[in-house]
Amino acid sequence: MIRMRPCRLVNLLALVLVCCLAACASPVRALDHFRSQVGHGPRCAAIEVAATIQFSSDRQAALGGIAALTDLSEHEQLFLVEATIAGGGFSSDVTAVLVALARNPRLTDAARARLATLQHKASLFSSDRRLLANALRDNHAGT
Repeated sequence: MIRMRPCRLVNLLALVLVCCLAACASPVRALDHFRSQVGHGPRCAAIEVAATIQFSSDRQAALGGIAALTDLSEHEQLFLVEATIAGGGFSSDVTAVLVALARNPRLTDAARARLATLQHKASLFSSDRRLLANALRDNHAGT
């Protein structure tokens, strides 16, 4: 059995509690400003729930399916970009969602601009940034 002084044990337990609470915090707190906006889309709740999925690959599958929908409003597209980046995960998973949205034939100019400006905030690998830039360029050329 490991012996610890009571004050060290209390400090250790406090540290563990703080880490647990931080891990349980919603990764989409950064999205609060979207929740109160007029024009909140019907899919925003699904996007928010999908963004809180624990495993990156599962989160990517859920968000990627939403990103491919051609009837997303501009607000929903912007919300999806923010939620994907706020949710974090592996670079390849985040990129898959953002590229799916970038390839969406109904991608709005505002969502295109948001994708272009926030890709650095997502901490993507340079190859993933190029993939996203190419998807944005190809979709823009097709319109």
